[in-house]
Amino acid sequence: MVYVLTNEQKELINEIVSEVNNEWFIKCHSQNPALWDDEILHNIPLETICEYLGEKISIEKKLRLAYNSFDKYVVDGYQGRESDFKVGMRTACDILGIAF
Repeated sequence: MVYVLTNEQKELINEIVSEVNNEWFIKCHSQNPALWDDEILHNIPLETICEYLGEKISIEKKLRLAYNSFDKYVVDGYQGRESDFKVGMRTACDILGIAF
């Protein structure tokens, strides 16, 4: 199934990546992890965004992004809420393109 970006989604993606010298996905997650839960960007496959931007993303980069993203919610030794763990896992799985 091919995911088609709306004009509103394209505008928001363009706004996120418009700053000089950024890794758009890491920058977005670092500044506001909740942004990717925004209804405008929710559930857009990572590959769709990369294709729109003309970028290729390697498995290694996906794994690094997933690891970094997961770490935003759950850190070593942290005895947090189960919901934090679920959010971290969901975000990491979204990056890797794994549905559960």
